[in-house]
Amino acid sequence: SKETCWILLHGYTATPEEMKELALKINKEKNQQVNVLRLEGHGEVPSHLYNKSINNWYAQVNTEYENMKVECKKINIVGSSMSSVIALRLAEEKELNKVYLLNPFFYPEKKWFKLPYFLLFIHASF
Repeated sequence: SKETCWILLHGYTATPEEMKELALKINKEKNQQVNVLRLEGHGEVPSHLYNKSINNWYAQVNTEYENMKVECKKINIVGSSMSSVIALRLAEEKELNKVYLLNPFFYPEKKWFKLPYFLLFIHASF
């Protein structure tokens, strides 16, 4: 179905294989088109990542979005880990139906979070 389409983005140093199970489940249960990108430099030798940045990958995802928008009425995006940042940036700049973040990678500016998190971890360990 081209009513709702999906873009799935894998994490840093990962490959589309990481998103395969989710992609198949969405396609089977919702009968919706799912595209899983291989971000440039990933799935190759590690040195291919040296000259890549989040801007390269965002441009790649933006192009995918623009191509998809021609055929799809609504677009959902799923970002895993580092790709969560790419998904959020796309959501700021484009019209997306839904945004899903899997184990997002964020670096909080405030340092107060460390103590409660540490205490929570200790409490959960016992």
